[in-house]
Amino acid sequence: LIKAFPGAKDLLTELNARKVLIAIVSNKGVAAVKTALERNGLDGYVPEDLIIGDKTPGAKRKPDPASFVDVLVPVLKEKYGVEEIDSGKVLVVGDTVADVQFATNIKSKVCWCRYGYGDREACQELKPDFVVDSLGEVVGIVKA
Repeated sequence: LIKAFPGAKDLLTELNARKVLIAIVSNKGVAAVKTALERNGLDGYVPEDLIIGDKTPGAKRKPDPASFVDVLVPVLKEKYGVEEIDSGKVLVVGDTVADVQFATNIKSKVCWCRYGYGDREACQELKPDFVVDSLGEVVGIVKA
């Protein structure tokens, strides 16, 4: 029943063309995320080993940083040859308080999608680095 936000495919296509590594850190299970990607025509854009879910060994629910620090970073180093991760160059794109707090906890930039499911007032109070009304706007942030 999960439906992709408009512009998701265009954004993922653009990021892949720019060779930007894309990961999904979710409080949902990996199987649910993969099914949602497939049903929305988005499978193949995010490598399976970069999809971190609530049952991934070592992962913890956002906003806990463990999914990034203890799971994602080691995979990026071991399988993708990324020697050093500067979390300040990571952009978390999300629509909930947990997403914005997760970005703060890993010391990354955060792009809050204000059209999503999160509590607008609570998310605004957390002062995200970027605020967008569509995923199309995220491409400009990545380019900058």
